[in-house]
Amino acid sequence: MAVVFGNGNKIGEILALMLTIISTVFAGLQKTLDFEKQASGNRKIGGMYLRISKKINLMLCMMADDILVDKEEIIKRAEAIEQDIAEANELGTQFPTNDQDFQKARQGIRGGEETYTDEDLSLWQ
Repeated sequence: MAVVFGNGNKIGEILALMLTIISTVFAGLQKTLDFEKQASGNRKIGGMYLRISKKINLMLCMMADDILVDKEEIIKRAEAIEQDIAEANELGTQFPTNDQDFQKARQGIRGGEETYTDEDLSLWQ
């Protein structure tokens, strides 16, 4: 067997060569699956849905306090929110998730990674 890197330990050279091949395969796999883009997209979509939820909550509070009473203005705002939801849904299809992702996010929330009020959490039940 020819020595790959010179006159060194053959077992060490073989292990080094194997680790190089394995790391190359993993680097290619990571580049192909593009984990960073997926995570960034999911964060963006989550932020969009959170903004939508806050807009709806603000609108409902304004209506309950008789600040927002004009039907035309309510319809205008509702249509804008509808557009926001459609945009978030369309963008969300590019970054699919699964039940495992949902369970991991739920554990993170329960474990204190993120903090939400009980009211925030009840919106999604």
